[in-house]
Amino acid sequence: MEQRRPHQWLERHVEIFLIALSLVFGRMVLAQVRYSISEEQKDGAVVGNIAKDLGIDHRTLKERGFRIVSTSGESLFIVNQNDVSANGSAEGVEEIPRNVNAGHLVTKVRAYDADIGYNGWLLFSLQEVSDHSLFSLDRYTGQIRTLRSFTETDEAQHKLVILVKDNGNVSLSATATVIVKVVEPKEAFAASDVKNAVKDEEENNVTFYLIITLGSVSVLFITSIIVLIVMQCSKSTDYSSKYLQDTNYDGTLCHSIQYRSGDKRYMLVGPRMSIGSTLAPGSNRNTLVIPDRRRRDSEEEQKDGAVVGNLAKDLGLDLRSLKERGFRIVTTSGDSLFTVNQIDGMLNVNGKIDRETVCERIIACIINLKIALENPLEIHYVSVEIVDVNDHAPTFPEKEKRLEISESALPGARYQLQAARDPDSATNSVQQYKLSHNDHFRIEIKDRGEDRKMPFLVLQKALDRETTSRHKLLLTALDGGRPPKTGTMEIIVDVLDVNDNMPVFTQDVYSVTLKENVPVGTIVVQVNATDMDDGTNGEIFYTFGSDIDSKLLKLFDLNSNTGEITVIGPIDYEETNNYDIDIQASDKGPVNYRLTSDKSITIKIIDVNDNAPEIEVTSFSSAVPEDSK
Repeated sequence: MEQRRPHQWLERHVEIFLIALSLVFGRMVLAQVRYSISEEQKDGAVVGNIAKDLGIDHRTLKERGFRIVSTSGESLFIVNQNDVSANGSAEGVEEIPRNVNAGHLVTKVRAYDADIGYNGWLLFSLQEVSDHSLFSLDRYTGQIRTLRSFTETDEAQHKLVILVKDNGNVSLSATATVIVKVVEPKEAFAASDVKNAVKDEEENNVTFYLIITLGSVSVLFITSIIVLIVMQCSKSTDYSSKYLQDTNYDGTLCHSIQYRSGDKRYMLVGPRMSIGSTLAPGSNRNTLVIPDRRRRDSEEEQKDGAVVGNLAKDLGLDLRSLKERGFRIVTTSGDSLFTVNQIDGMLNVNGKIDRETVCERIIACIINLKIALENPLEIHYVSVEIVDVNDHAPTFPEKEKRLEISESALPGARYQLQAARDPDSATNSVQQYKLSHNDHFRIEIKDRGEDRKMPFLVLQKALDRETTSRHKLLLTALDGGRPPKTGTMEIIVDVLDVNDNMPVFTQDVYSVTLKENVPVGTIVVQVNATDMDDGTNGEIFYTFGSDIDSKLLKLFDLNSNTGEITVIGPIDYEETNNYDIDIQASDKGPVNYRLTSDKSITIKIIDVNDNAPEIEVTSFSSAVPEDSK
C-alpha cells in the first residue's frame, strides 16, 4: 500500500539521531515524523504508529502525558495513551488493471504491535471478502494477491476485510478494510501517472530540506558521540550491583531463524536481552552467567553421532577455547540424548532417538539441555525439539471384528468400530479409513481431536439373509506419511434372520387317485413345503384348512410334522367318488408373526367290483278274457 521513496533513508537517519539524543540527555527530545494520508478519511482511521516511530515505550504513554499540543483549538488528530494506535481499524483503496495475471501483488497490509516476544507476533486472515475465488492473503506477511485473472463478469469493486491477531494468551485483534477497484488498463496507467506526478512534486519539495537537515544532524551526531564517550569513561566500572539479575532468567523470545543443512531442518530462537551478560555476586573470579535459550529441531531415528547443528557458532563461542573451557552438557539423570564436540562445537545425537519412547503422545517433544563452560563460567540453555518421522504403521486392537446385524435393520444404521492407533503424531498419525468395495456398507469418520479419528460402519442398503448370510469386509487405516503406512482389520457381518419368508409347497398341484375300500392306515399322499428363513422361522408344520367338512375328518388324517395324509375310515366310491381337501403349511415363528401357505389336494376314488347283481321283480295281476287274441 506504499512505495519506498528515494529520501526515506534520510528520514530514518533523522529519527535515529533524535532517539540517540533522548538516550544521552534523557529529559526532553524534539522529534519530527511525517505522515501522508489521503483526504476523506473516516473518523478514527489509523494514520500511523507514532509511538513506535518515535521510539517511545507505550507502557509509559499515559504516565508521561502523551498528547497532541494544539494552540488553535481542537486538533484534527488524536493519540491513544493506552496503545500505539488510535483505533482498531483502517481502510485503504487500491486500483489494479483488469488484465493482471494470477499471483499479481495487489497490496501489502502492514500492522504493528508494540508488545514483544510471542505477544507481538501477528497473523493475518480474511474476515470478509466479496469473492473468495479472486484474492488470497498470506497469513504471515499480509500480502494480498490475485488467485486468477479477472473476467468481464467480475465486479469492478471488491471489499476485503483483513483481521490481524497477535499471539497473546488473550488474543487482541484489529481490522483493516481494503477496497480493490478493477479498472481498464488505460485508466490504471493514467491514475498511476497522476499519483507519480504528485509524489515527485512532494519529493522535490522535501529533498532540499532533508539534505540541509542531514548535514546539521551529522555534525550534532558526531559531537554527541564524543560527549557520550567522555561521560562513559568517567563512570564507575562496578557492575555487580547495577546489573544483578536472576541467574534463572529465561529471556523473552523475539526472533526466529530457520535454515536447512542437508536433509535436516534447524530453527534458532534467541531472547531479547536487557543486558549482554551478568556478573554473579560473591565470586572471586569473573563468573559469567548468560541467561539465554537456543532452540533446534532434530528428526527422530537419526543415526548415532548425527549432527544436530553448530551449537558453538550459534552461541557465539570461540572454537579454540572450547576444550580448554570444558564445553559440555550438564545432566543429572545419567546419559544425555545428545553430546557436544569440543573440537568443532557441533551438537550430535548420542545413540538412536525414538520420539515415541521419549515423549510418548506429547505433541511438542522438546528436550532441554544445559550447556556449561568454565573460566569464566557460562551457562546456556538449549532446547531441542524432536521432529516426528513416519516410522510406525497404524494398528488395530484386533485383527478381526464380528458384528451381528438383523436383516430388518434400516439403511442409515451406524455401528461404531475400534479406532486404529499410530504412535506417530500430527500428520503422521491416522488420517483416514477406507473400506473394501461392497454394496451394503460405507465408512464414516468422526474426528474427536488429539489425533483420534473414530470409524463408524454405516448401512447404506438393506440386508437379506436369504441372499447373503455373511459379509466379509476389509477396513484399512492410513496415516499422513508420504508414502502413507497402512494397517488393516477384517470385519465379518453375520446377518440375523427375521421371519420374512412364507412356506412354499414343492408342487403346484396335488392330485391323487385312491381305490375304494382301501384298508385303514393307507397313505394317500405326502405334501411338502419349505421356508428359506432360519431356525424356528424355517420349521414347518401342517394342518387341515379351517373350513374343512367334518365328514372328511372321519375318513382322513394329516401328520402335522411329515405332511402325510392317511386313511382312517371306509372309502366308498358309491358314496363319494371325489374329495377336495384344503391343507395349510405354517412356520414356527413368533405366534403373532407366523406365515402360512394354503394348498388344495384332490383325491379321486376308483370304483372296484364290490357289489353283486340284484334282481328286482315287480308283480301285476289282471283278468284276461279267454277269447282274447
